[in-house]
Amino acid sequence: MSERIEALPWDSEFFEVSIGAVDLTGATKADLEEIVAEAQDRRFDCVYGTHTPEGSHTSIAAQDAGFRLVEVNQLMHRRAGPLEHRPTPSVGRIATAEDLEAVDEYLDLLAPWSRFGSDPRFGRPAATRMLRAWIHRAAEEDHRLVTISADEDGITGIGTHVFEDLHRIDLLALTKPGTDASYLHLEELVRWADDGPTLGGPCAARNLAPLRFLEKAGYMLHSVTYTHHWWAEGRMVHG
Repeated sequence: MSERIEALPWDSEFFEVSIGAVDLTGATKADLEEIVAEAQDRRFDCVYGTHTPEGSHTSIAAQDAGFRLVEVNQLMHRRAGPLEHRPTPSVGRIATAEDLEAVDEYLDLLAPWSRFGSDPRFGRPAATRMLRAWIHRAAEEDHRLVTISADEDGITGIGTHVFEDLHRIDLLALTKPGTDASYLHLEELVRWADDGPTLGGPCAARNLAPLRFLEKAGYMLHSVTYTHHWWAEGRMVHG
């Protein structure tokens, strides 16, 4: 029998538990039973399972098999063209090493919006550590970009961006909401994409503020993904 679960070495090393990932799209009850048996045979502690909304049977079968729904994500798409926005007192730029250290104090506020923060077996401290690692890792990789917005009082927001098939902003957090500083991060993204089409997200469907902001900036719904976590009995992340 072929292996369905992909081992995730980086996640496993970071969280110090054995983690894998599997595409559950279209999975039946029998498929889920085989996936859980594989997870147990290969001694995975946690498996991320994702699927698109192709009918309720996949989610029901996954939950019956012990997968817990932790997030419904929406990916947004914007057509090509320059971004226009109102003036803001903040200024946008590519992040420096000093910027990255300065934003660490705000990361605990973002943790509840992470799927790791919403899963008690990971927990908020682990979610905060993951966010910090994500941002610092993004600053070191050529296909990623970290942006900062700041005013005379200091940092007003941070964004991380990645280029895969399209340029995409995957994290955006503000320390001063309501200042329109968010647009500065999208502006850097669109500039990086040479005014081409861009993606935003995935955004947690429960987090309406960034979804509404992306809509105002010209983004439309591209796709929806459900994410589940399966855990081996008694296993969790410590600290």
